Amino acid sequence: MKKRVMCFLSAAVLFLLLFPGVSPADGCDHAVRPSEWVLKGYIDPQHGVPGYSGDFCCPICGAVMKKGEPIEPLPEEDDPEQKRSDPEDPDHYGEIAPAAAGMDEAVPQVAAPPAVFSGQCGEPEPAAAAPAQAPSAPKPAGTASAEEKNTTVLGKPFPDFTATDTEGNLFTLSEALKDHEAVLINFWATWCGPCRNEFPFLNEAYEKYRGRVAFIALSTEKKDTMEKIEAYRKENGISFPMGRYADEKMYEYIDTSGIPDTVIVDRFGNAAFFHGGAFPNARALELVLDTFLGDSYTETAVLNEIPKDTFTHAYPVFSSKAIYPENGNYRKVLIRSDRNPEPVPGYIVPEESVRLRIEIAPDDDAANMVYADMFHGVTVPVTSLLDPDRGVYVYDQELPGPTDELHYMAVALFDAVSGDDAGRPEIRIYLFISEESVSETVEEANASGEGKYSWEYADADERAESTQQAYLLHVVDQDNSPVGEVTVNFCTDTACVPRESGDDGLIIFTGAPDVYHVTVVDVPDGYSWDEEYEMYTPREYGEWVLRIRKD
Repeated sequence: MKKRVMCFLSAAVLFLLLFPGVSPADGCDHAVRPSEWVLKGYIDPQHGVPGYSGDFCCPICGAVMKKGEPIEPLPEEDDPEQKRSDPEDPDHYGEIAPAAAGMDEAVPQVAAPPAVFSGQCGEPEPAAAAPAQAPSAPKPAGTASAEEKNTTVLGKPFPDFTATDTEGNLFTLSEALKDHEAVLINFWATWCGPCRNEFPFLNEAYEKYRGRVAFIALSTEKKDTMEKIEAYRKENGISFPMGRYADEKMYEYIDTSGIPDTVIVDRFGNAAFFHGGAFPNARALELVLDTFLGDSYTETAVLNEIPKDTFTHAYPVFSSKAIYPENGNYRKVLIRSDRNPEPVPGYIVPEESVRLRIEIAPDDDAANMVYADMFHGVTVPVTSLLDPDRGVYVYDQELPGPTDELHYMAVALFDAVSGDDAGRPEIRIYLFISEESVSETVEEANASGEGKYSWEYADADERAESTQQAYLLHVVDQDNSPVGEVTVNFCTDTACVPRESGDDGLIIFTGAPDVYHVTVVDVPDGYSWDEEYEMYTPREYGEWVLRIRKD
C-alpha cells in the first residue's frame, strides 16, 4: 500500500509541478478516482500532506482517499461513527467536510487552503462560505482554515475532561491545572504523518516545561487502541502522557476536522491558544508556551498567532532560493510542457543518496523555512541542516531504491509560517534514478492527454562559483525590516574592525578571508540585542541575516 500511495502522491506532485497555474479550486467530483483527481488538478499535494502513512488527504473536502478507490460523499447527517475511521479499513472513506457532504458533482470555488504541507490534513473552507461567527481576531499566520472557526472559542472555559493514559493514569484537566500554569492538549492519530513529524518538538518542549505545563496527547482515531498507542509512544521516544479522547463533545467543541491540533488551556481554565497543523519547530512552541507562564500572566490573554522570535541570531542566506545536488554523479534535466512556459528542473542521480545544498534568500526567515521530502513524507526545519563550518545548509537525501515502484521523487522548500502563501512550496525539483525513469515519467504525462511534454538534458549546471568578495550582513528586526546605525565588530585574534549598517540595513566588510568573530557593539534607540550573542564566519566570503530586536 505504501508504494502505491507514494506513487499516487508523487504523480500529484508531478502534475502540480508541470501545471503550476492549475488550482485545486477548479472543482471536486466525488465520483472520480484519485488518479483522475490528479489529472484534473483537484489535488494540491503541498496542502494535502503526503506525510500520511496510508492514505492521502484531499485538501478540497477533507476526504482521506485510497488509490484506486472511488471517493463518495458521506451522508448529510453527521454520523460520528463515520468520522476518523481507520485508514486501513477497506470500507474507510475518511472524513468529508460538512461543506462538501452530499454534493453531486462539484464544490463551489474554494480559496487555496493555507494549511501547511507539514502541518495538517484539514478541511479548507469554500471562499463563499463565511464562518457562523466571524472571528474577532485576525487569522494567525500559517495556520489551517479550521483555526478561523476556533478563534470563536478562545478566551472561554475549556470543557473539563478526564482521560486515561497508556500507563493507566487518569488525566483530568481541572486537576492538572491545580499544580501547573497551563495545559497543552494535542489531538493526533497513529496514521498521521504530520503528527509524527511534530512529536519531537512537543517532546523537547515537554522536557523543558514539564514542571510548569501539563501535556496530554489524545488520539482521535477510534481504532487506536491503548496497546497501539503505547507501542507508538515507545517507538517514537515520546515522554509525555498519551491516550485516547473519551468525549466526542470535547473535540466538537474545537470544531475542526484536521489533525494535528493543539490547544493551550491557561491557568484560569480558558482556551487561550489554538493551532491547526504541526508546529514548524520546537522554538515556535516555546514562544507560545512562554506567553502563558510567569507571574505577569494575571488574566486570560488570547494568543492568535505564534509570536515572532525576538532573540538575536544570524543565519546564512544566498542571492535566491535553490535546491541542487552539491556533488556526486548527477546530470541536470529540464521537463517542458505546453501548459507551462518555464521548464521544471530535475536531476538524474544514479545513487542510493545524494547530498543536496539548500539555499534561502535574504528576505526569508530561516526559522520558518522547511525542507520537504515528498516521497518519504518527511519535513525538516532548514535551521537544523546548517553546516556551521561552511555556512551552508545541506541534506543527505535518500533516493528511491530499485525495489520501489516509483523511480523518481520530488523535494521542496517552503515557508511553513509566514504570510498567505504559508506552506506552498517555493522551490521544487525532481530527483530521478535513471534516464529511463525520466522518459517513463514524460510518457505517462503525455498519455494523460492533458498536455504535451518533453525532456532534455540541461547545459552545465547553472550554479556558478561565487564571485562574492566581501562578508555581507543584512541587519533586520523581528518584522524583517532593515535596521540602520547598527555597529558590529569583525575580530580576529589580533584586531577588531567595526562596521555600521546603512539605511538599508546592509553591512559590507571586505577584509581578507578569515574566520571572524562577529559581535554587536551598538544599536540605535528603540532597539536592543542579546549582548552575549556572537557568531563566527567561515573562512570563505558569504552573506548572512543578522536579526536584532525592535523594542
